Amino acid sequence: MNLELKRRIQPGLFGIGLGAAGNNNVTISCDGYYKASGGGIATWAWVAVDANGDTIESNRGCAGRGEGMSHFVAGYVAVIDALSWIQANEPDTPINLHIDLELVVEQIAGTMNCAAANLRPLHEDAVGIIGTTKAELSWIPGALNKRAKALSRLEYQEQLAKGRLQ
Repeated sequence: MNLELKRRIQPGLFGIGLGAAGNNNVTISCDGYYKASGGGIATWAWVAVDANGDTIESNRGCAGRGEGMSHFVAGYVAVIDALSWIQANEPDTPINLHIDLELVVEQIAGTMNCAAANLRPLHEDAVGIIGTTKAELSWIPGALNKRAKALSRLEYQEQLAKGRLQ
C-alpha cells in the first residue's frame, strides 16, 4: 500500500470532517451485521448523505449464510459496495467513508495484518478499489452509524423471513 493511500485511511479517528475529504458534502456510512441464529446470516448496508443529512443513495444486501460468515465479512462487503458506487459515480470527489468496525479500517489501512483466509480476498478488493477513488475511510462509534445499522438489520430480518419461507 502506498503512503498516500495510508494517509487517506484514518484508523482510530471518527466523526465527519476528517482530513482532505472534510470539506466535501458527501459522507457514506457502512455497516456489517451478523447473527448466528437463522443459519448464520451476514448482512450489510451503506448510506450516502449530503451536507444537510439527506440521503443521496443507499444499498444493502446479504453477504452470505453459514460457515465463514461474520460481521467483518459483511463490513468488508459494505465498504466494497460503497467504494464501487463511489468509483462509478464520484471517483474524483473527496468522500468521507465511515464504518464502525475498527478491524476493517485498520486492515485496509495496513496497520493490522489481514490473516483470516475468508477476509483476504475482500481486503484485497477494498484496497484495490479505494486506491482508485478519493474516499477517506475512518472508524466511527456505532452510535453515530444509525442509518446504516438500521438498513443492515432490515436486510437481516428480510433474509431471515426468506429462510423461513423456503
